[in-house]
Amino acid sequence: MISQAARERTAAALHALGHNGRYADLPGAQPELGATLSVLKALGLLGNRTRDPDAIHADVTGQAVDGRWGAPAVLPTAAALLTLHGIGARDTLQDNLEQALHWMGERAASREEHFMTIAVVDECAAAVPVPRSVAYFRALETPDGTFGASPLQNGIAASALLRAGAPLRDPAAVTRLLLAAQQPDGGFADTGPASDLWTTYCVMRALDLLSATPDGPRLARWVLDRLDGAGAGGTYQCLSILDWIATPVLDAARRGDCVTVRRHLQTGGDPDLHDLTGWTPLAAAAVRGQAPVVRLLLEADRAANPDLRVPDADALPIFWAGQSGDLDTVRALLKHRPQHLHAISSVNGHTLLLQAVFFGTQRHCELVDWLLDNLATVLGVPADAVPAERRRLLAACNVRGYTARTMAELWHNETMAKLLSVVDDTTEQERDAYRAGLLASIAGQPDTAADALFATIDQGMAAVNAGSDEAALLSEVAAAVQAPGFDLNRQAGPLGQTPVIAAVTGTDADARVSAARLRLVDLLLRHGADPDLPERHPMAVDAVIRAAVLNHFDCLQRIAQAMGPLAFAAALNERPAINGQTALDDTVHRALTAPDNALQSHLDQIRWAIANGASSDVPDLTGVTVADRARLAQNDDALKRNAPSVLAALGLPARSG
Repeated sequence: MISQAARERTAAALHALGHNGRYADLPGAQPELGATLSVLKALGLLGNRTRDPDAIHADVTGQAVDGRWGAPAVLPTAAALLTLHGIGARDTLQDNLEQALHWMGERAASREEHFMTIAVVDECAAAVPVPRSVAYFRALETPDGTFGASPLQNGIAASALLRAGAPLRDPAAVTRLLLAAQQPDGGFADTGPASDLWTTYCVMRALDLLSATPDGPRLARWVLDRLDGAGAGGTYQCLSILDWIATPVLDAARRGDCVTVRRHLQTGGDPDLHDLTGWTPLAAAAVRGQAPVVRLLLEADRAANPDLRVPDADALPIFWAGQSGDLDTVRALLKHRPQHLHAISSVNGHTLLLQAVFFGTQRHCELVDWLLDNLATVLGVPADAVPAERRRLLAACNVRGYTARTMAELWHNETMAKLLSVVDDTTEQERDAYRAGLLASIAGQPDTAADALFATIDQGMAAVNAGSDEAALLSEVAAAVQAPGFDLNRQAGPLGQTPVIAAVTGTDADARVSAARLRLVDLLLRHGADPDLPERHPMAVDAVIRAAVLNHFDCLQRIAQAMGPLAFAAALNERPAINGQTALDDTVHRALTAPDNALQSHLDQIRWAIANGASSDVPDLTGVTVADRARLAQNDDALKRNAPSVLAALGLPARSG
């Protein structure tokens, strides 16, 4: 599958096709709506998002004529609607979708026009019937249950009907015809012997919907040979095919489907197959706590490699098992790699223990308790070696310096803090030595001016927290950002943060400090700080999530003013590679353990985020949505105290009785 270098190269090439919200299919070509849609979808498959959704929105709406696009025509209208859906322009889409779909349904004439009409209904979840388009494809069915001899025709027609919720007359017959079209080179051909990308793309879409599996390794090699320089449309088609090869196996691992995973292995499938963002079946099963699949993958004749990391998080399967909190999954992984007990993600520095403490549910508390009680068994060491191993585990901190115990205290998780307080006998020297080594291991290239500004912000806010006035801090920052040639958006400091992220990192002793932090953020934004640029550590996220995590609500509101509404909503709903928790999810997570004097601010932030485009339906990497987290907390002894208030803020009913 695609390498990390190829993934980064492809994303850069896609971004380069755009300018001011308009995208072309190839460098130097004229921008057009179809290219914009292809770029948006291709970036999404790579785990990226467009940098300018508000400019795209302005471009798309500027081309509309009575809710239709392209002079008007069906295909440009479909591309415009799907683009609006892709950038989260819910209000504009709602204003245009029903009228445009009725118009498209009445005027679609060609196979492609009928297909795209159904595609809009499917992807936008529109409750608008398009009977003419369904009838068009139904009329192509032949008595033998196929759509004629052409694999391309079968791919398009079968996909259209399945996406419309209309059953095929004989799915097995269509599947046989499509699989037979795969050529020795790995691609698919229509009526001749030569494979081509368009036919391969259309056939693979249908095979994915039919849950049928072609020869994936040969096909992947064929696709990768065509990826570079493919343009917007070709790149999207190539990436879609690669996604259709990998996703069924990874989805089976996530849902605990041992039958499908075992079939993949028994038919020669790669146990370390990875998707476009580097997820393997083992990592996917671990983050969902699917212990039977984890054991199957680790114990197969051709076993999965537990040393492979998901690149964006630089994280091993044991890290993901820590997020799931599933004890059986953790046991299975540690049985094969006991040394992974001390392994970290270089992005946030979390060990298995720190992962469990961060997520902090009752299930995670039980995992922590088991780890601390079973170190001798896990590591295979004698009893007299356990105290040193336990101190090593408890001295470990994340990149912000929080150990398991101090993290539990930071998040006011009383159950977890009590559990750790009785066993943590680490010394300050041990903790400081661990953090020094950790920071040295992640150090980036020095940047004198940017590092100096980071130090000014970090030390200045610490001084304000200790009682100093912020005037000196603001004066120094103003002088630095106005220096000729200074780049205000460079990553700097030990965590590789932009200045505005550094400004919203940390906790506040009181309202006076919060007001000073807001004035600092305002100063940086007024001088051109971009809040949508990411840090390297501790979560590789932007200022939106960083401010949300730490409940700097006033700063979050000021950041929203500096961004376009669609860009801000996209930032609120972005799923970080390190845990998949959106800004709203993090806010809910923190609200569930917030003390009484801080709870109201978290609840206000939840309501405000939803009003500004945050969704409670976005799942984290464990598959738990924001709404799920709040509902599950009602039955969790570590989290249930604040659950009713959080549910109310989300607009969800609390459990009755």
